[in-house]
Amino acid sequence: MRVELRTEGGLGAFPGLSGTFACESQRLAEDDARRLAALVEASGLLAGAAGVLGGAPAPIARRGADRRRYVLTIQDGSLRQTVTAEDPLTPALASLVAFLRERQRAERALGRASGRRGQGDGG
Repeated sequence: MRVELRTEGGLGAFPGLSGTFACESQRLAEDDARRLAALVEASGLLAGAAGVLGGAPAPIARRGADRRRYVLTIQDGSLRQTVTAEDPLTPALASLVAFLRERQRAERALGRASGRRGQGDGG
């Protein structure tokens, strides 16, 4: 399973939180892969129709630059679903986004640590 998260906008938006982050279950520890699958299942994104988030109607699009938007693309075998949502998220969707952000922070921290070791400073 592959889950992509793109976060856009929001009050005090930070460039580090924008862009697309991809999480692949095959690259996760077994417990994390099971957790990701359970969160996707709970969100209902693959089981539901387009525009349905966790069994609830899709949020009404509101105007305002301070609204944070989340674009989630989930691919599991031949199933693929892309959904856009705004704050406030359903509890199930919020849990999935929180897990993905947690993984993104962990990968970023590992990248910084390995980047420091891998970059020579000429001395």
